[in-house]
Amino acid sequence: MATVISSSVFSPTNFLSFPLSQRSLELNPHPARRNLCCSGKKYSKGRAAKSDEELCDELREFIESMGLPEDHLPSISELRDNGRKDLANIVRRRGYKAITELLLNSNSAIEGDNLNDINHLKSLLCQKETELSQLKKQIEDEKFALVNLRARVKAELGDIQCSIADKDAELRAAQEYLNGLKEVHINYRTNGQVVEVAGSFNGWQHKVRMDLDHSSECIDSPDSRQPVKICTTLQFSLRPQKCVCIVLV
Repeated sequence: MATVISSSVFSPTNFLSFPLSQRSLELNPHPARRNLCCSGKKYSKGRAAKSDEELCDELREFIESMGLPEDHLPSISELRDNGRKDLANIVRRRGYKAITELLLNSNSAIEGDNLNDINHLKSLLCQKETELSQLKKQIEDEKFALVNLRARVKAELGDIQCSIADKDAELRAAQEYLNGLKEVHINYRTNGQVVEVAGSFNGWQHKVRMDLDHSSECIDSPDSRQPVKICTTLQFSLRPQKCVCIVLV
């Protein structure tokens, strides 16, 4: 239980007459709280300690900035003289040899990771080269097919053009031949029912049947049968040194 000291009885002489524990309590009424604060500061400082990975990363950054070899751990004096007293203290506390082994192991792990990444990239590169080779082959095949198709179309187009030229020549020849034709209208009256015209001109070797003209008027005849008009139209060319013979049958 705390002792209460009134101001009426307090004096330097009376204060010195108190026991040591009471004087300590009077000067520092909360010693436990101060100890708690100190322990909290120590705990916070412990939490701020660098991990091995962070330590190795900072050491590698220092080595790279100083232009030192990758497998060389800077000395404590080098770290201290170049503004990294924190790293110098860690190396001094944990030991130069232990930090060297830690850094070498970290470098080996990084090299292993880099090697895995390089192998993975090589595998991807090989895969892409294979795909590129297949794509090139596909393009070459399509080009070859396109060239063949173009050649075939060109050949077919040439055949079509030749056929058109031949048909044009035949058409011109037929037009020239038709320009020399003469139209002849043949009328014939007879009592028969069927009349055919036969001829031997222009290669004509078959008979042409004449049609009955229903508009013709019947002509009176003493015979019982009345003649009818039968007509047809022929076209032929009259050429010199050729005679035309038309026979009505």
